[in-house]
Amino acid sequence: MLTFGEIRTTIVDGVGDFAARLDALGAEDWERWTRCPGWKVRDVAWHVAWGEGPGEVIRAAREGLPPPDFATNRMGPTPTGTDEIVRSMHDQLAKSAQDLGALTEADADMVVRYGSHELSLVNFLWGRVVEVVVHGDDLVCALDRDEPVDPGVAGEIVVRRVREAVRSASDDGLQPAAPRGYRLTGDGIDCGFFYRDGAWQEGIDEDVPTCTFTSDNTTLMRLVAGRIAVSPFAPGRFDDRLGLSGEVLGSLPFDFMRWCYGFW
Repeated sequence: MLTFGEIRTTIVDGVGDFAARLDALGAEDWERWTRCPGWKVRDVAWHVAWGEGPGEVIRAAREGLPPPDFATNRMGPTPTGTDEIVRSMHDQLAKSAQDLGALTEADADMVVRYGSHELSLVNFLWGRVVEVVVHGDDLVCALDRDEPVDPGVAGEIVVRRVREAVRSASDDGLQPAAPRGYRLTGDGIDCGFFYRDGAWQEGIDEDVPTCTFTSDNTTLMRLVAGRIAVSPFAPGRFDDRLGLSGEVLGSLPFDFMRWCYGFW
């Protein structure tokens, strides 16, 4: 599990890497489609680059100010010119490095508000990790490169997303006629969720028919982020590094994406 310091470093390094990649793009690269449905490179870049980063949320909490609204409600359409996107990314990099560098371990449990959400600072920053890492991977893949994400970071994104799937499955209201489960195994991770006795639960139950996804952590991250298909027969891009095993008929892989449907 990443420490508070490692989370902050991951954000700053991720924004820095993103900025460097944008600096090197050719005009045609900005128009490439990414694995984020409906978004080109320019759209993904603007989504990550807009704003000043986590600092505004931190300051609002410290000074008792109204919480900033969600960025997606304020950022507006993607600029037609790429210079604004690049400039915004570099500005955010400088501000994020300063604001996150000023934090201490004691700040991890600070209660912050963002839009309608109230949560600890460490959990808010984890949301930023997901944004930077998953969309950074979107950019890399759009450029026809296949670079692995740090396995510790990718693995924790997988574990957290699977944990969130328990809530999503419960809120979905689906009551399967029989028990079922989903398991993801990778480099140092083995996690899952299952339905039994009228409730969705986190973990792995060996007595429940379970569909198991096995791969490296980057591929599993792409799976839970909705970037690759769950099987060769599902719509979308399938990665043959993703292994399917177990009770795939009793626990249909297609249903997995009902609760792990991606990040935008």
